Amino acid sequence: MRIIPASILDHVASADEIITRLLKLREITNINGYLNLPVPWDITLRDFGYSAASINRAIQLVKAIRESGDPVVVYTDYDADGITGGAILWETLYKLGCKAVPYVPHRTAEGYGFSKAGIDNAILQYKPRLFISVDHGIAAIDQVDYIRRLGIPVIITDHHQKQERVPDADAIFHIPALSGAGVAYYFAKELWQALDPDSAALGALFRTDYLSFAAIGSIADLVPLKGATRSLVKYGLGTFEGTTRVGLRQMMMEAKIDGRQLHPHDIGFVIAPRINAVGRLGHALDALRLLCTTDIAKAESLTRKLSEMNTDRKKLLDTALEEAVSLVEKGSRESTIPELTEAALPGSPEVAESRIPPLIILRSDNWQEGIIGLIAARLCEQYFRPVIIITRSGNTLKASCRSPATVDITALLSNWKQHFLSYGGHHQAAGFSLAMEQYPVFINAVARDIPTLISDNQLIRTYHADLQLPLGALSLELAEKLTALEPFGQGNPRPAFSSQGKVIEVKRIGGGSHLKMFVRDPEHSSVPVEIIAFKRGADYDVLADCPDIQVLYSLETNTWNGKTSIQGKLLHWQPAR
Repeated sequence: MRIIPASILDHVASADEIITRLLKLREITNINGYLNLPVPWDITLRDFGYSAASINRAIQLVKAIRESGDPVVVYTDYDADGITGGAILWETLYKLGCKAVPYVPHRTAEGYGFSKAGIDNAILQYKPRLFISVDHGIAAIDQVDYIRRLGIPVIITDHHQKQERVPDADAIFHIPALSGAGVAYYFAKELWQALDPDSAALGALFRTDYLSFAAIGSIADLVPLKGATRSLVKYGLGTFEGTTRVGLRQMMMEAKIDGRQLHPHDIGFVIAPRINAVGRLGHALDALRLLCTTDIAKAESLTRKLSEMNTDRKKLLDTALEEAVSLVEKGSRESTIPELTEAALPGSPEVAESRIPPLIILRSDNWQEGIIGLIAARLCEQYFRPVIIITRSGNTLKASCRSPATVDITALLSNWKQHFLSYGGHHQAAGFSLAMEQYPVFINAVARDIPTLISDNQLIRTYHADLQLPLGALSLELAEKLTALEPFGQGNPRPAFSSQGKVIEVKRIGGGSHLKMFVRDPEHSSVPVEIIAFKRGADYDVLADCPDIQVLYSLETNTWNGKTSIQGKLLHWQPAR
């Protein structure tokens, strides 16, 4: 592991010079546009390359359905992105006078996205004359053909990676730069402006509640915070504190994050997991009901339900993760590959390699399908490897995959697509289904192909600094001006700086779990900088004996007893070279 600076400033530069250099290094050419984002309600589908004719074709489909009084099904995904996008689009259609119903497939019984079982159930219950997908559909070639053979038109709104072909749908709005909720937001806004532009009440929702929903979906799905997505999140985060949406307010009150400005961390680690939990362990339609209800008692009841399921999800994950880590470690010590015979498959987990391989594959038929993506994410973070977690679902196998940014997991899966019943995803997250008899064939194909598909360099964990600075260049002005680059998250990370320094003092804090150290610039006269090292208490003795270090940190402000000062948050450290 090592710290790699993108650029070095070896003098005490001004705050403005540092910000300018930082933005240029991030290849931001329109600095004014970056610092002064356009408001989301001024952005249209035309800004994503869609012609007026293609937009109007979809609008006329919806208009005809409204006039006929026939049902339209908004068929959404069951994760936080799909649920928030589904809430936006379903509620917009409902307020426009359409006979609209939301349909959220059951994760276990019907599976991800369009499936024959889900389509048939939706038709049986609602007899729709139009299907609109949210956060899925771009890879559903056979499923869309099935719907259209039944004489029902289909509109797809999605952001996942395309494959070689796209479905023969009546209209497609596929925008990879957005989340599923983001695509739904802009499509729904087009419907409002075309079908009822005089509805001020509906228009106001695109500046308030629907921005909240789009922000949740964007952050939860780790969509890069660039361009229109960054605009949705920036302005969306400003809507939570004053929201009157009872479901959101109840969730924030229950989680004790109400009454203040929210940040991406609050969405990604507090709100989104609650929405996801019900889709993992129950039926995600309850999460959509919570977002859309106007009944306070119902909001309170559903909030409790989501919170309880989130607690259950944490317990299940902790147990499964302990088992998974044990299997990886056991596999890394053994010298023989476990036999992949049919008799060995059911009921017990197994490691598909005899060491920690370039690609980690674990299977357990005891792991709950709703948490396998979380297991994959945790192992990916811990071992810096792409990870595939497989479990049994009925008569098939379901897999959830995660990978470091250095490996495109969906592209990797394409090498074995002939073995899958279905697959798809993003650069760092994907999934597939597999027939039982194909499992050993798939494992053998992976073992054969993987040495040529992943290089050793892709598996070296490195820490990248935006800039290497002398500690003397840090100032309160710089820390305050960095806030203009917010919101920080995927694709727009909080700036990371690297500096050489001398450790003046190290203190244990938080009962010894964390450290506070004071580091001085070895060459430029300056006040020592306070740097907090969370969960690094074990480094105390080493740091005490290593006065000359290189630190990687983010810079923030800290206010205590009415006094504001700069404070670094440690990301990594190593002895000075």
